[in-house]
Amino acid sequence: MGMPLAGLPIELSGMKQQPGRGITMSYRFRLKTLLVAAAIAMAAPMGTPWAQEPVSGGKLQLAAPYGAALKSLDPHVSYNSQDMVVSKAFHRALYTWDSSNNAPALDLAKLVSTSEDGKTYTYELFDNIYFHNGRKLTTDDVIWSYTRVMDPTKGYPGSVQVGTLAGAKDYADGKAKEISGLKKIDDRTFSMTFSDFVDPGMLFFEAITAIIPREEVEGGNFLTQPVGLGPFSFVEHIEGSRISGKKFDKYYKQGKPYADAVDFTISDDTSALSA
Repeated sequence: MGMPLAGLPIELSGMKQQPGRGITMSYRFRLKTLLVAAAIAMAAPMGTPWAQEPVSGGKLQLAAPYGAALKSLDPHVSYNSQDMVVSKAFHRALYTWDSSNNAPALDLAKLVSTSEDGKTYTYELFDNIYFHNGRKLTTDDVIWSYTRVMDPTKGYPGSVQVGTLAGAKDYADGKAKEISGLKKIDDRTFSMTFSDFVDPGMLFFEAITAIIPREEVEGGNFLTQPVGLGPFSFVEHIEGSRISGKKFDKYYKQGKPYADAVDFTISDDTSALSA
């Protein structure tokens, strides 16, 4: 059963900010735009009015036609377009992209306040967010995930974004044991202090800064059985063919996702996907 555009539970976007040059449309964004068009064609039956209420149930079938295989199931590892799009089904970042306003919007936090000097942002997380393993999200997960991204031995692409935090460079250089710009206030509240004036929404909305559970990563099975905060929990990955997930019943956005399952077809042959 197909679903109208309004029922798509995955945000697909890719605007990015370049220091001193504002926001630009990248090649990655153009690819994702094409993927959205494919998703609309595959998820909405012909003749479905766009204003129609979303219909629950069925499987969301999407194409990931920009490579013969995913680089990694770890969202922090890859900045490739199709890896990032697939990651949106299984993971969540602090912000998301609000396509209706063409701007970032809070996703995991219900409130944010800014200091008088404009460099410190304090967040209060929602209290109903769970990982797919059943554990509730805490600020420790946010701080651990961002600290992981700054691991100098890994070269994670998100280190560019997290590197804007005060003390991030000192941590990466081995001069500090933690990132001074990350502070836990309580289990639901934390602050981020930046070295300069930035818009954190433009930096922390993509999967390369997703919040993931430490115990699953360190347990050794994360690369084959990823666990996240997204609307779908991981089911199966057939390398070079497809990746699938099922509706996560404890997803924190009430009534979402509309689909019971998601299935991505992975191929570098776009003609085969339309056959």
